[in-house]
Amino acid sequence: MRPRDEQKIDAIFAAVIKLTGSVGIAGLKMTDIAREAGVADGTLYTYFRNKEELLNSVYYQLKRKGVLAIVDGSEHLPVKIQLYKMWESSLKYLVTEPAETIFLEHFRVSPFISEDNKKLSQQLGQYLERLLERGKEEMIIKPLSNELLISLLTGFLKDYTRHLVNHGLKVTEARVQESFALSWDAIKA
Repeated sequence: MRPRDEQKIDAIFAAVIKLTGSVGIAGLKMTDIAREAGVADGTLYTYFRNKEELLNSVYYQLKRKGVLAIVDGSEHLPVKIQLYKMWESSLKYLVTEPAETIFLEHFRVSPFISEDNKKLSQQLGQYLERLLERGKEEMIIKPLSNELLISLLTGFLKDYTRHLVNHGLKVTEARVQESFALSWDAIKA
């Protein structure tokens, strides 16, 4: 097997992300991906057996790079600081990488997602649930179901992100602090 050409892989992944925004996951075709990436159709099949494997590879890379990197090395911090760091990282990522965000959202609910990627996706949710439980034990977070707390946090985060992106607004420290303060006020005990 030929060694991986990382530049080609990056171009292929970028093509998948870009095309998802215009045609969705179901509309992606390997020939269109190859054309957008500037590679021969056969090159895709050199690296990926099929569309499902390619999409799962893109998803895995994005999850490792973006979402799961949010929690690395912060487990020792107080609950509120961990939540703030997650909020700040998520807000910055969602605003600066809207095409990646679209791909992640579409792929997460697609029939193409592998069991391994489903488990990877659940890791952040489980981390957040453990963090919320710790906050409840410390009596600094309302004793509500994690389902409600997570829905409140993620719903506001996504809506606020959409507002910033649609209005061409940048993520500033003030916006991070103000939006987190609203979220924190909603969940604190």
